[in-house]
Amino acid sequence: MRLLNRLNQYQRLWQPSAGETQHVTVSELAERCFCSERHLRTLLRQAQQAGWLRWEAQSGRGKRGRLQFLVTPESLRTAMMEQALEKGQQLNVLELAQLAPGELRAMLQPFMGGQWQNDTPTLRIPYYRPLDPLQPGFLPGRAEQHLTGQVFSGLTRFDRDSQYPCGDLAHHWKVSADGLRWDFYIRSTLHWHNGDAVDTAQLHERLERLLTLPALSKLFISVARIEVTHPQCLTFLLHRPDYWLAHRLASYCSGLAHPDLPLIGTGPFRLALFTPELVRLESHDHYHLSHPLLKASDFWGTPPRVA
Repeated sequence: MRLLNRLNQYQRLWQPSAGETQHVTVSELAERCFCSERHLRTLLRQAQQAGWLRWEAQSGRGKRGRLQFLVTPESLRTAMMEQALEKGQQLNVLELAQLAPGELRAMLQPFMGGQWQNDTPTLRIPYYRPLDPLQPGFLPGRAEQHLTGQVFSGLTRFDRDSQYPCGDLAHHWKVSADGLRWDFYIRSTLHWHNGDAVDTAQLHERLERLLTLPALSKLFISVARIEVTHPQCLTFLLHRPDYWLAHRLASYCSGLAHPDLPLIGTGPFRLALFTPELVRLESHDHYHLSHPLLKASDFWGTPPRVA
């Protein structure tokens, strides 16, 4: 907000003459910037030190000084945004980015891809549209489906090589001979993104909620009920055998959020920032499987310029 305030004050100084040299009193400038004369002198001094303008005061009360502008507000905005991007100050970028989507995309393009940001490997990805909220359950957008899978883990996951389900929140499972009972044994070292330990009852509560969603009630139509049969065991009791149950639990829509904090999961990345224009994921320090080499990812919703 401080950067945006400085930019707005500079624009107030600039606008009456559209950047042409002005002969003006301190009192007039203070009135234009809605501040005291003392604060106005501080603003002029700081802007001159930054190389934005040149102010030549005249001695004597009410004398007109000479105000010369050295940069345009738009070039100043671009420079501020570039500095904020380099420092990883995404919120400052959003505050400053009062640009049309196509112009914003063009400005951000040099900063996309892999970057070292404050000694942290970071990936910046432009996307052609704003992203919808990330949450477990059915999501129509493929980007949202992928990101949800990074934030929320399920009881099982698909092995990257074989594409068969393997353990995730559950380290393994057993199926009864008749296929009507599935016991999933929960890892004891699980943590939510906020650092709290995961309780099996929390996973049970979230699963029960997911099964009330229309799309998922059809996906898990074979499930009669779910029980916590041991502090580290969730048991699925079925109406009829369903040997695809582990596959269903590995889908993105079966990821589990904290029952009271729906944006918090247990996946390899935590949701550090979500706005329609910018989604930032940061690595989860307490992740229970192999940690990703990438520490952060920024997804910028910048629609392409319309010709």
